[in-house]
Amino acid sequence: MYVCLCHAVTERKIQQAVAQGTSSFQDLQASTGVATCCGACIDFAEQAWQAALATHSPSYQLAAARLATSVI
Repeated sequence: MYVCLCHAVTERKIQQAVAQGTSSFQDLQASTGVATCCGACIDFAEQAWQAALATHSPSYQLAAARLATSVI
């Protein structure tokens, strides 16, 4: 889904940026252009960035790995 129409930034692009090491919202803005034009997307962009951080954090990955290997 598009997060920023001004710069054609999608949730996937934000997830990729976080996976590649983007660690601050300002770095995300610098690398993607998200929320740097009209500003209408800033709230959604920050939510998408936070979700991507949670998904790519080591504790999330460990929990996902444990869930994938657990027997139900």
